[in-house]
Amino acid sequence: MERNLIETAYHEAGHVVADYVQGFGHGGPSIEWNSEEGVEGYARGETEWADGSRDKEAIISLLAGLAAARLIVPDQTVDGGGATSDYERANELLQFVSADLATLESSAADLIREHRTKVDAIAELLLEEKTVDEEDLELICIAIEEGNEWREELDKFRRWRQCRPS
Repeated sequence: MERNLIETAYHEAGHVVADYVQGFGHGGPSIEWNSEEGVEGYARGETEWADGSRDKEAIISLLAGLAAARLIVPDQTVDGGGATSDYERANELLQFVSADLATLESSAADLIREHRTKVDAIAELLLEEKTVDEEDLELICIAIEEGNEWREELDKFRRWRQCRPS
């Protein structure tokens, strides 16, 4: 599998796990990429935290993408792609918080290490399906938190979802 695809899957999984753990976008955002136009990812709309009340957490969510990608490519840098725009946005928000970038990078890396199982699961599903919806993201995170096998729970949920009345 192409290295860029794997890095992008982990990068975007890092964003959504950080968002989920910090309570942004209750239920989790969607992840998608368009491989026809090049590898790109989308993890969330910033409207979830655009009011400035949680800038520190927003910065951690932005930095969590690179922290997650570094799980599989430890020497990955900010050069190019999504990490560059994430860092630009983080630096814009940094003026509003009483913390430095290095401290927040460390917090993002700690969060990703603590929730590695969720990052791995979401990245794995993203690589298989290219899109993971909000309900599936939330179910995966809850299943892992409860110590259940996420794939089994996801399969049960999807069967139920197909059978439920509209």
